Amino acid sequence: MKFSYTEDMVVRRVEVRENRGPGLWLDALNYRNVIEGCTVQDNWFVGILLEYYTIDTLVQHNLIPGSRRLDLFDNFSVGSGLKTQLAPRNTLVHNTVTGND
Repeated sequence: MKFSYTEDMVVRRVEVRENRGPGLWLDALNYRNVIEGCTVQDNWFVGILLEYYTIDTLVQHNLIPGSRRLDLFDNFSVGSGLKTQLAPRNTLVHNTVTGND
């Protein structure tokens, strides 16, 4: 699931599994969103990704196991459960991140 240009969006109790890419990806100018109580499991590259000016987002109480590294990327951060990149002022609390590459 990829989101861009969102405001005040809530993603709650969603299951995102076995994608050939990020599980939940907030990319490009997202403001004041909430990702809460989700299961984001067995995705490629990264489980939950906050990127490029995703600001003031709350990510809490999520289960994020099994993100897998791809041989296509020569990048130390692939296979991460939870990643932020160019995403200031976000709050990441009480997430369970386990068994990721």
